[in-house]
Order: sequence, then structure tokens, then C-alpha cells
Amino acid sequence: MFWAISLSTKQKDFDFYFNFTDSNNQKVSAILAQMKLISVKRLKRKLYDIPNKLFDEIKQKLKSFL
Repeated sequence: MFWAISLSTKQKDFDFYFNFTDSNNQKVSAILAQMKLISVKRLKRKLYDIPNKLFDEIKQKLKSFL
């Protein structure tokens, strides 16, 4: 099992939205309030890849909520 955070193509200016632009120049948001525990069995295919620097920024923002 692992923690997952939902992604959305709609960006909003709320504290629990982490807005960024992905490698395809598409505007994306990580919705930190929708963090959930899911099974690794759902990892049959790779849907998205986030650069390490951006991942660290998301983790820091998430830590500020916890």
C-alpha cells in the first residue's frame, strides 16, 4: 500500500492545491486534500512522471498541512 495524491488539470488558488506546469507544458494541480491510501495492485501502468525537484516541493507543502 502507498499514499497517492490526485492530480487535476484545473488549477485553483486554494492552500490545498499545488499548481504547476508539467513537462508537456500542461497546467496541472496536485490536490493535497485528496490524499488517500491505495493498493500497489493499482500500479499496472504508469500514468504520470513528476521530476524529483517538483516532488520534493509537493512533499514540503503536504508536510505543512500535517
